[in-house]
Amino acid sequence: SSRVVSIVGVGGVGKTRLALQIGSEVLPRYSDGVWLCELAPVLDPASLVDAIAAALGYAPPQGVPVAEGLLRFLERKSLLVVLDNCEHLLGAVGSWVSTTTAVAANVSVLATSREALGVPGEQIWPLASLGLPATRDVDAVAAADAVRLFTERATSARGAFSIDATNADAVAQLCERLDGIALAIELAAAQTKVMSPAEIVARLDKQFRLLRGGRLTSMERHQTLRAAIDWSYDLLSDEERTLFDRLSVCVGGLDLDAAAALAAGVGLDEFDAFDLLGSLVAKSLVERNERDGVTRYRMLEMVRQFAAEKLHLRRAADATHKDHARHYLDVACRLFAQTATAADYQALSRIEIETPNIAAAGRWLLDAGRNAQLVAFFDQLPFLDPFAWPATTLDELGAIAVDTLDQAGTDADAALEGACFWAGARAFMVGDLDEVRRVVGIAQQLGGDAPAAATLNFAASVALFDGDPTRVIALAEAAVTRVRSDSDLARQAFILGHLANIGTLLGAGDLSAVVAEGLAVARATASKIVLLYPLQGHMGSLSSPAEVRRAAAELMSADFTERGTYQATAQAAVASLHFDEGELAAGLEAFRQFLVSARETGERSMLSIRLGAIAEMIAKIEPAAAINLAALAESDAIAPVGAFGNYPLLSALAQTNSAEITAARDRMATLSYDDAFAFIDETIGGLITHYAADR
Repeated sequence: SSRVVSIVGVGGVGKTRLALQIGSEVLPRYSDGVWLCELAPVLDPASLVDAIAAALGYAPPQGVPVAEGLLRFLERKSLLVVLDNCEHLLGAVGSWVSTTTAVAANVSVLATSREALGVPGEQIWPLASLGLPATRDVDAVAAADAVRLFTERATSARGAFSIDATNADAVAQLCERLDGIALAIELAAAQTKVMSPAEIVARLDKQFRLLRGGRLTSMERHQTLRAAIDWSYDLLSDEERTLFDRLSVCVGGLDLDAAAALAAGVGLDEFDAFDLLGSLVAKSLVERNERDGVTRYRMLEMVRQFAAEKLHLRRAADATHKDHARHYLDVACRLFAQTATAADYQALSRIEIETPNIAAAGRWLLDAGRNAQLVAFFDQLPFLDPFAWPATTLDELGAIAVDTLDQAGTDADAALEGACFWAGARAFMVGDLDEVRRVVGIAQQLGGDAPAAATLNFAASVALFDGDPTRVIALAEAAVTRVRSDSDLARQAFILGHLANIGTLLGAGDLSAVVAEGLAVARATASKIVLLYPLQGHMGSLSSPAEVRRAAAELMSADFTERGTYQATAQAAVASLHFDEGELAAGLEAFRQFLVSARETGERSMLSIRLGAIAEMIAKIEPAAAINLAALAESDAIAPVGAFGNYPLLSALAQTNSAEITAARDRMATLSYDDAFAFIDETIGGLITHYAADR
């Protein structure tokens, strides 16, 4: 019933679990979903908005501050944001929540914190510790919530366990000493595998000197929970402690292979690692779950931070991070290679899951000054279509590639080509064309006997931005010539597909041979991901409406990527058929939907390119609208692409309508990102109304 609800309670009481459960149950109420933003890793209040934007999958347009763009983005949404662990950022969180809920009428916030946010309209929901036994009667003890949790976890740890006259008093004391805190109770219950409740209580007396009686303050409660973890840690064997500490370097969880790799760094084989990991799970220090048939393990954040501190005390952090980096960079190379096989989408899903660890490995190498390893990593990383990259992978690895280039400075090392590709792809996707030009400049200065295919492709993009179609085609053709000597079939297929796509877009003539070659190379890999870009080029080269529709259907059925770029392009191709067949209103409506979809993916450069193509399509029948849309494509509002130089009909308009074009460019130069889309919607919407009325 309230738009801002804060679940408030002590650490370990179960705030996050409750918030996630609530989020799952209210999901149908929010048309744009329920989104979790974990704030525990955010240490600087200035980074709060960036963290929320990343959790929502939002990237601002070029030149728009994140805070401003995110607020505009949320104005149109109906969603619930779950902000987890707000207590160290109360001021910043409170300010953001107040501003956002005042502007975005259909956005709600569910926060978890040890303190209330203190914002107007906030509904505070104190989450108490679990209920304790009212008396020492066996039935009363067994019925208490805290004891029920202890019993459940003890049964999981040791098999049959129940409350009876022999243990009721000890269990009641234990739950009272742990103050009903769920996590502490779980940690204690895990020890029933090796000792009785009475023995656990005796050990608590030695370890929990903070429990002096009376009402505990929040800080003391926090120390109590820490003491519970510390005490549980003291019960581990040396080998269990060693692995427990080393697991703290993993971000976002880990699998069995990662556990084995981290164990191998201290001389343990994989079977030892699995036994030790199982023991840590049994002791509730590590959680186990399953995703897509793969068992995953994770530490609660407080437990992970505790383990990280222990790792530093051992002076083993650097060695562990080194092992972690070696493992996860190898994982990345292996998974990227698998995307060019029949296991393509399974590998792509794993890439998304492992991106936090891969990125953490890259960031550690940067911070440790191990730039050569990162250069080698990007150089060896198998090719994957950038339009298929998960958004988090694009953002994280693309940013690391930029930093890798910056650290390399002016060193002309041909191996930097890989980092250039990642940095350039990220810049292209977000419409930062100046950065694309910078990266292309770096790549062109690298060593080697000739520019690599990827460099030539990005150079072709720069020529497209500059409105030089002849140079675009020449560079794309040069890239094809270069890539034929490449053993990476995925890269070959993409570069061939690029020539087919860009050539079709710019009317470069007969490209049937290139289209056929790209399809053949792609199909040889058995990967649907590799097939996507060549198939799009094939679809664009067809003239028969029936063939276009069949190709579009195949493209849509093959695209299961997160952003769905190729599905949107296939829909645009079908829209153009409506247009060609005289169904102008239907075609324009489909184009409008395509632009909305493209906007949501955040691929701003492609958005401007397609906007220019739409302007070219309507140039004969609606020259004034075409001039406006083409001028918008050339403006900075989305990403400036030289539309009038790239397309024949628009070039012809430029020869006879220079004054109108100048005026249109002046108008478009004043538009913001949101204004640009409002203009697109108004322009195309007006045309739809006009042609629907004519029909």
